[in-house]
Amino acid sequence: MTAARRCSYVKHAEDPPCPVAAFYLLELISREGPRCQVKLCRDHVHKAWEFGQFTLYHRFPKQELKLAAIRLMPILEQKAEKKKAKAKSAGQS
Repeated sequence: MTAARRCSYVKHAEDPPCPVAAFYLLELISREGPRCQVKLCRDHVHKAWEFGQFTLYHRFPKQELKLAAIRLMPILEQKAEKKKAKAKSAGQS
């Protein structure tokens, strides 16, 4: 069993990340090209745009990137775990 993925949300750079399990994977796409990914919980997903711009600023400090789009994908870890367990048990038979 894998450890739960945690929410990446922070309000200020010096704050610790949110301790809640992540529910969404976000791909942050800048106008200039660079991309990155973050994970957010259900409580923070409504702040995705603001947090996305904040993240681009901190991950690419020497570039002035503008957030152009966010691709939002649910994290389906429970289904993946069940699929792996089923495949493992089928292989033992």
